[in-house]
Amino acid sequence: MATAQYTVLLTGASRGIGLHLTKHLLLGGKTVYATCRDPSNAKSLQQLKEEYSEKLIIEALTVNDEESIKTLVEKLRNNNRTFNVLINNAGIYSTMQKETLLNSTKSSMLGTFEVNCVAPMLITQHLYNAKLLEKNALIVNISSIMGSIQGTTQAKRGVSYCCSKAALNMFTKMVSIELPNVCSISVHPGWVITDMGGENAPVQPDESASGIVKLIDTFDPKTQNGAFLQYDGTVLDW
Repeated sequence: MATAQYTVLLTGASRGIGLHLTKHLLLGGKTVYATCRDPSNAKSLQQLKEEYSEKLIIEALTVNDEESIKTLVEKLRNNNRTFNVLINNAGIYSTMQKETLLNSTKSSMLGTFEVNCVAPMLITQHLYNAKLLEKNALIVNISSIMGSIQGTTQAKRGVSYCCSKAALNMFTKMVSIELPNVCSISVHPGWVITDMGGENAPVQPDESASGIVKLIDTFDPKTQNGAFLQYDGTVLDW
């Protein structure tokens, strides 16, 4: 980023990678608007709020509800809030256990796409149209290596998740080309120890979050706009 201190809007901030991103952004002196479905039950976020009362603002947002998105954007606009960084982090794996290409359902596919791809598009769209993204703002879409088409060489479970992240990567690329004065990247956070990743994952949440924040801090729009990156800066195949 061109500026060391910036303001971030982050979705899915109450747990997992989102919570650790919030912590690391605050440690770096950033102002964070952390969103989640139910702030009153986000105990870890509320504890952070006690420590960073001036830098952390917690807002309610249900990402798969467009009216919720509109309500938040209107509130932010009325308060004259603008953002240097948007992190579309909220996501789900699948609504099915052991989902495969041969047993996935319409409901599972649509539900996962709605959260993982449609929601980032609508959030970006409403913020951009409301002029709440600063010039040269960076949109960070938390994706996954499981959405890599070139990296798919064997059968996978979680077909709805894989397809939704591939679609999110396309959205990232389109934003980098089509929205003036806005940059975007897709980021694979690694296989992280979270509720989604499980306890056997090899990457600690703090390692992933600190790496993603470093990517934002050192982002180069000339060489990285529209890129698919791992949390440690490795360039990934689409």
